Amino acid sequence: MAARIDGLAAMKRDLRELGPGVAMAVRQVNRFYAEETVKRAMERVGPPGRLVSARVRGSVAAQFAQTFASVSAGGSSAPEFYGQEFGGRRRARTMQFRPHLGKRGYWLSPAAREVSGELSKEFWARLDEAVLKKLFPG
Repeated sequence: MAARIDGLAAMKRDLRELGPGVAMAVRQVNRFYAEETVKRAMERVGPPGRLVSARVRGSVAAQFAQTFASVSAGGSSAPEFYGQEFGGRRRARTMQFRPHLGKRGYWLSPAAREVSGELSKEFWARLDEAVLKKLFPG
């Protein structure tokens, strides 16, 4: 699950001219974005075992670089992630999960949508601050 920011690749090329300080600021903002998504998702699920197994909780990780912020979850270590996030009950083998919600999700997807909507302005404000510091030091 990744938060897409239109124009980020082109902006990266332009920022390269400003030096490594601005590039590092973009990376730090992306890190904040990804980690905030994980934090809010974990707040939604409560303690391990209530709505989401400890194994699935342990598989959720923030990933970030200069050009992206994303959250990974599930995989071979926690194959039940999709049932716990999106639900089931349409087949006999998925009856242990809550009802299927389609793409809406129960905890990680809503957290990602919430963070994406709220932090977009903050992303650009932090980026503006980093660029201004670089262009007008002191």
